[in-house]
Amino acid sequence: MVADSPATQHGESLIAAKDRIRMGPIPGWVVPCPFGIDFKPDRIGPVTYLLFDRQIHAGLCQTHFHAALRLETMQAVQRESPWRLDFEPSQQQITLHWIRTRRGGAQFDHSNLSSARLADRQADGSGPQDRMTLLLMLEDVRPGDILEWCYTVESQPLLLPEHCAAFFTLPPGAPVGKFHFSLRFDPVRQMKWKSSVPEWSPVETTDNGEISWVWSRDSYPGLQPEQNVPDWFVAYPWIQVSDCPDWGTIAAAFAEAWPEDDEDAAAGKIAGEIAASHGNILQRVERAIQLVQDEYRHLAADGELDGRPPVPPGVVARRRYGDGKDLSFLLSLLLKRLGVPARLVLVNTNLRQSVAGLLPAPGVFNHLLVEYQAGGETHWVDATLKRNGGSLPDLDAGGYGAGLPVDGLSSCLVQPPAPDPSGPRGR
Repeated sequence: MVADSPATQHGESLIAAKDRIRMGPIPGWVVPCPFGIDFKPDRIGPVTYLLFDRQIHAGLCQTHFHAALRLETMQAVQRESPWRLDFEPSQQQITLHWIRTRRGGAQFDHSNLSSARLADRQADGSGPQDRMTLLLMLEDVRPGDILEWCYTVESQPLLLPEHCAAFFTLPPGAPVGKFHFSLRFDPVRQMKWKSSVPEWSPVETTDNGEISWVWSRDSYPGLQPEQNVPDWFVAYPWIQVSDCPDWGTIAAAFAEAWPEDDEDAAAGKIAGEIAASHGNILQRVERAIQLVQDEYRHLAADGELDGRPPVPPGVVARRRYGDGKDLSFLLSLLLKRLGVPARLVLVNTNLRQSVAGLLPAPGVFNHLLVEYQAGGETHWVDATLKRNGGSLPDLDAGGYGAGLPVDGLSSCLVQPPAPDPSGPRGR
């Protein structure tokens, strides 16, 4: 039997993805969120944010989005008039309610799915083909127009589908005419919330046996970032909700979703070649790290930490490429086959130290490191870095802040190993 060609598979993926998008009415549980179109902030930028509305129904696994922007300049028109929506057809169903523009008293509808097109989110064809972008080229959009869109996403995530977690943010430093964030959930859920702004507490109500939390504010002036804040500090306002009980639940879920094959033949062969050509264990570890970092291509992929299993190490070794998860798995397995204790550690390249102050949730992490023990010391290494060079201390991944080990036994976040004071990074 001849397998379908990549082009045929790609075409089938696009057809299947398009079936996951439809036009339809707003769900009955959604609360209408009116907004003013005449909002004038003190600081005028290319775009004026009139409305940010996000409503979540935990039991239905639905998230409703409603946004409105006034396009003040031609540059804003250029950037916003190709309307985009990223989604994952295997896990998400999109119901588009409307896309429209307002100009004076006139209103123009752009909700025509027949003119939409789908494209792989990974432009280079790397990552899974079911990560798609819905693209609509909006006609006759001009400076001063108000662009408004509204849609609902129903999700069935691969990782911890029985739990609900969300992270709501506003544009950094930008005024907003109105923001509205709400969550509906059954009282049996152990839901928690956290906010970067101490006075932002939700208004709680109960309706038909469900609890509703609402955060809403008109004419929000925007939070101006302070001077000289660290890169890892979240300088924009945020609200987080989650019913994940602890970090251990998340670590166990990742470990179950990513089973390791310690008997992988390809990894065993590579480890054997390294052991045969390098004398001591430290030299072998150094060679394994530099092999994966420098001789395997890293193809960055959206959503690589969504619970999909990694590509088998043998396939990665044959292809000589993989995403961050694939390369980290290969390196971890090589180290284990060399007799070195190793495990994977989830981190966030942007939030870094801020992760320790967030509620447990799987979406907190966006990157993967490898932790190993050699020479009586513990190290973190990034399998995706290139041309690191130097000895083992030079290969350490620093500055990531707290991480979550993926070994099925971890119950809390861990701090990165302290650098050796006698090494190059410790002096």
